[in-house]
Amino acid sequence: MKYVIVMCILSGLVAFSSTSTKDSYTVNRVKKDYRSSIDQFIIQLDQFIAILSKETSHETIKKTHLETRKKYKSFEYLITHFDNQIVKMHLNGAPLPVAKFEAGETIVIDPVGLQVIDELVFSDSIDPVEIKRQLLMMRRVIDDIGDYESNRYIDERHILLAMREQLIRIISLGLSGFDTPGSLNALEEAQVSLSNMQQSFKYFSTFVDDDNDTIFKEVLLAFDACISMLQKPSDFESFDRLGFIREKMNPLSALLLVFHDLSGIPFNNHETAAEQGLNQKAIHLFAQNLLNPDAYSGILTQQDKPALKTLGASLFYDESLSIDNSMSCATCHNPALAFTDGRPLSISNHREEATKRNTPSLINSVYSKRFFYDLRAHKLDEQIIEVFANPNEFHADFDEINKRLQTSPGYVNLFVQAYPDNADTLDVINRNSIITAISSYVTSLSSFRSEFDLYMRRDTETIDESVKEGFNLFMGKAACGTCHFAPLFNGLVPPNFDENESEVLGVPISKDNRLLDDDGGRIENGWKHEQAEHYRYSFKTVTIRNIDKTAPYMHNGIYETLEDVLDFYNHGGGGGMGIDVPHQTLSADSLHLSELEMDQIIAFMKSLSDTDFDVILPDTLPRFRNSEDQLLEVRKNKYATEYARGSSNQ
Repeated sequence: MKYVIVMCILSGLVAFSSTSTKDSYTVNRVKKDYRSSIDQFIIQLDQFIAILSKETSHETIKKTHLETRKKYKSFEYLITHFDNQIVKMHLNGAPLPVAKFEAGETIVIDPVGLQVIDELVFSDSIDPVEIKRQLLMMRRVIDDIGDYESNRYIDERHILLAMREQLIRIISLGLSGFDTPGSLNALEEAQVSLSNMQQSFKYFSTFVDDDNDTIFKEVLLAFDACISMLQKPSDFESFDRLGFIREKMNPLSALLLVFHDLSGIPFNNHETAAEQGLNQKAIHLFAQNLLNPDAYSGILTQQDKPALKTLGASLFYDESLSIDNSMSCATCHNPALAFTDGRPLSISNHREEATKRNTPSLINSVYSKRFFYDLRAHKLDEQIIEVFANPNEFHADFDEINKRLQTSPGYVNLFVQAYPDNADTLDVINRNSIITAISSYVTSLSSFRSEFDLYMRRDTETIDESVKEGFNLFMGKAACGTCHFAPLFNGLVPPNFDENESEVLGVPISKDNRLLDDDGGRIENGWKHEQAEHYRYSFKTVTIRNIDKTAPYMHNGIYETLEDVLDFYNHGGGGGMGIDVPHQTLSADSLHLSELEMDQIIAFMKSLSDTDFDVILPDTLPRFRNSEDQLLEVRKNKYATEYARGSSNQ
């Protein structure tokens, strides 16, 4: 069946009522295989431990390690669906320490698991003692959870959702090399994972009827197509990731979704689904509706109506929200500049001074679990409240702002329309209603219709070859995708999209001065559990979407061009340039990218530009009454004119 037919079927998805599928043939077979895979993994761990207790060659250790990882990959899709936090902390998390605050002090927890071992095994000098220690810790964890995992309640819904999550994991964390930082054995591991999921899917044969027989067969063929491409001669750097994702993995994801729907297998209930960042009914990784904005904005779905966004737009562009009527949100987030300001460091309300950091774009910024470069805010509304309180920004008292807005008949009317259930037209104007309205507007600044997105969704069939090559480099040799995760291309970790990563890059104080910038970053964000040295100079990984419109770059705005940025990374960040950078998370090794390859990566990044979408821009702002009770003249929104001029030049 053609992929386009799948898209047509998806456009008519219908809801089925939940049915009890407990103790079904499918579930029992999958659970049996799950238990067997865990047992085989335990046996493999024991064999690995035994080998390390002997005089063993480096090559034997490498081979045994790769086999151990493959055993884990056979059941990864299920264990990560149910126990992702345990996996990250004890089985296969990133090889970076984490910190927590306990008994009055910050405690640093060293990383444990297969990714750590992958780096150890494929380092120049091997440490069998440390590898064995890692394996023993993993052995204790899998013993503790093995019985529980294989006896937990599982239904067909869990299995199918877990499969589609795993497809995202393979694309974003597997093929990029994030999951195999030492061996880069991503292609073989993806093949193992897909083969085991295909076997699990075959157990769904009992659900096949006249309605879904064709789709069932198409899913099996789609698995075959993915596996077959992975089996063709290729290596980590030369593998065609773009073709694999667009032509193989996306169709497989779509077909699995169609089968799930047509088979009458329930999805997660509405309440549960609304709390999850990943949309369970998104067709694939590059679908426009991949993420649920409500899960990030904190705004109730029934509350986030057009009237609330309209109010938020007026507040966003209104300088009267600052203490001296000198700044609005748009002062630093200009729609004509992809909601940045074009400055190295954002301007403060003192005008002659600047703040300490560059202004990031607000487009798609709602899709985040932590805000600001140092990750100090955990929610969007917290981020906005801090802007109001910051002495260098609005420096405003909400009681005063409330009184000011209450003197405007226009604002009173906008608030009443946005909050119709509030009986008192003055009480409706308060800190919460102001922040919620601005949050709603920021949430509306969302779009995934770039040239690259359209190509990956097959809304267009052509794209420049340099973009294709650039994407493959970005997700492969250049290792950009190990920090800027697809499809947001920021640090929001897939497939659950519920955690933001930060990185220590070693950014210098200026382009030509090889002294480390003294901004402490995450270690200074005020959270006690993050006052650990490995967070010093660590900054949030921001998106590269719209990057050609958001210069200058880095947290301190020192690089004016994308060529400068690529050159910094190509040299291995600050460490590679000879700067002493404690705990640098970016590899200090050169990427050995040629000028052509860097140009291709830049071409790919530019293909992610996407500012031509509907933005609410009020032509005028509500008027206020002066002391003589007269309405002041209509105030124009200068940013509407700037945006229109900027859009016409795109």
